[in-house]
Amino acid sequence: MQGRIEYSRTISASPNEMFEGEAPRPLYRTLLSTLASIGGDAMLDRDRRADELNIQEGVTFLLKPGEERILPVDWVPRIISAKDWDRIERGLTQRVTALNAWLADLYRGRQTIVPDEIVKSSLYYYPDCAGFSVPHDIHIHIYGPDLVHMGEGRYVILEDNTRIPSGASYALKYREISKRLFTECFTGYAVRPVGDYPQRLREALQAVSPREGEPFVVLLTEGSYNAAYYDHKILAERMGLPLVEPVDLEVDSDHVVWLSTSNTRRRVDVIYRRIQDLDYFVPGLSQAYVRGQVNLANSWGSGVVDDKGTFPYTERMVKYYTGEDPILPIATTYSPLDPESRRYILDNIAKLVVKSRDGYGGHDLLIGPEATAEMRDQFRKRLEEEPGRFIAQECLDFSTHCLSKYEGDRIRLKDTFVDIRTYVVSRPGGAWVMPGGITRVAQEGTRIVNSSSGGMIKDTWVLAE
Repeated sequence: MQGRIEYSRTISASPNEMFEGEAPRPLYRTLLSTLASIGGDAMLDRDRRADELNIQEGVTFLLKPGEERILPVDWVPRIISAKDWDRIERGLTQRVTALNAWLADLYRGRQTIVPDEIVKSSLYYYPDCAGFSVPHDIHIHIYGPDLVHMGEGRYVILEDNTRIPSGASYALKYREISKRLFTECFTGYAVRPVGDYPQRLREALQAVSPREGEPFVVLLTEGSYNAAYYDHKILAERMGLPLVEPVDLEVDSDHVVWLSTSNTRRRVDVIYRRIQDLDYFVPGLSQAYVRGQVNLANSWGSGVVDDKGTFPYTERMVKYYTGEDPILPIATTYSPLDPESRRYILDNIAKLVVKSRDGYGGHDLLIGPEATAEMRDQFRKRLEEEPGRFIAQECLDFSTHCLSKYEGDRIRLKDTFVDIRTYVVSRPGGAWVMPGGITRVAQEGTRIVNSSSGGMIKDTWVLAE
């Protein structure tokens, strides 16, 4: 029985990527025809089987101690054309090149783009790294920026993630499940694979060892109580790296790092770290790093770029270090430390997004158009009292995709905001961009897409042609 596709347009200010008006866009016509042939009941059944697979295979996310859950997935994919992806790929390569160059200058004491007041007040600026040069001048080995689509192939950076970008393993796993349970949806589409990511990352990490010879690389995790432990575990397995916890590492009197277990003692050259507070977990690790005995990915101190206080200056970094205009602009960002910008923010808070500089996961932010008058007044007061703690961005009417609901033979598609978390591997001589990443899906009625705030995920298809 042929099913019915019903689309409800509810967000008129934003372009929907699947539909133009009520008509399917060309990229989605074949997919929508296939979905109709499957029908709502069958799609619902496959959704449930996909959830069961996630549970069986431990594809979970830790909300709080003792409470794990699978990430909610909408299995109708997002499709990005080869032309659009080419622009994204070039823009991300350009941007990570500039960010790495700025960090190199920062810790050599010669950056002039970001005011010292912002740099030195950042939680992620480490003066102990001053004067220390990292191998190949690569500070950001794994770059995980969030982008939104403004329509007509124009993508905008919302945030940079340079400390501990997470989620790549979910992109790998959800693609595998999609191909297993929704096989016919791929018919007619030449979708680029994402499975090269672990090997590309392993090679990049091996290439930044501080010593010559065969490097020994490990992935450092807090353990199973970390929210993204599944991500740590799967990436370690697929890269063929030991997954180690702080208790497994020791730093000797010569500042050399060793993996020491009951049956292993081996010198460590590179640590893919999935923890923030180095010395709290492994005493002496920061000193081993700044003395050049071990390399860290991402580098200790790379989080200054993750500090939202630097966002107003990143386009200048791109222009300065590449000599080119940014291919991917960042959402217009204002610093309350600038008196003129602060007045603008306070006067226009109802149409802006206000974020704390060190906030993450969709927490401690205000989305002006979605907020109550009371919430806006509270943030105005906080901005006036502590202007150095916040930034503000224009609230963008970025693209929507569709949330899928199944009822009998019907497949109901409703507007919902989406962004995309991308993954870029920096390596000597250039960068490699995973052709996809994860599309993060907001619940109806909000722009907040973070999983920790109730968002969902979609598999993201990048077409080869």
